[in-house]
Amino acid sequence: MAQKPRKNFAADSGAENRSEAIDQSQAKFTFQPTRTLFFSIIFTVLVMWQSNFSLWWAIPIWFFVWALFILGHSFYNWANLKLIELGRRNQQVLDEEEKRRKR
Repeated sequence: MAQKPRKNFAADSGAENRSEAIDQSQAKFTFQPTRTLFFSIIFTVLVMWQSNFSLWWAIPIWFFVWALFILGHSFYNWANLKLIELGRRNQQVLDEEEKRRKR
């Protein structure tokens, strides 16, 4: 069976790559407490089932797990927004360097 030729991304010029790049302007990283609540409940049920804790431990474990999920979700949002900002800044620097080279 013949293989398709692979695209060499390292050989692409910057202008070609930018047109194929993922558009991060549509990305929305917002805090979603219902998502953390839903997944923390599922995770708490799994922890309770696997550890054979009594039901008296369900609420304290759930609050602890929910707090961990909130912290993780907040860090995830913060990190993604920072990466997008750094990517935009890097793109501006690259565009300025390209303009200087063309002069």
